[in-house]
Amino acid sequence: MKIGMLGAAFALALGLAACNIDPNVATPNQEVIAVNAYNAAVAAGTQYLGLPLCGSASSPCRTQTLSQQVYTALKAGRVARKQILTALAANQAAPLTAIGALQAAATVIQQTVQR
Repeated sequence: MKIGMLGAAFALALGLAACNIDPNVATPNQEVIAVNAYNAAVAAGTQYLGLPLCGSASSPCRTQTLSQQVYTALKAGRVARKQILTALAANQAAPLTAIGALQAAATVIQQTVQR
């Protein structure tokens, strides 16, 4: 009986250790995954911005409107990434708003580059 209760207590403790107590902050795993996804989007966005503007005979090309969207998303993502990396370095939790901003920036970049 004691072994069963000990096993149940251990399983409960293990489950609680994996969950996030504060729903307003991100876990370290969420932070790392978001930063890695954004870094991949940065590579694609940077390549897109390196393309010549449309209007010349070259293909593929980029438009001014989409270039501005990518640039704005890159800039907003850098701010959020810096906030998350600072929190990770200080062993603190980053707010979920920073994760959301980073994910939004990565999504805008990826969708724009795919057009």
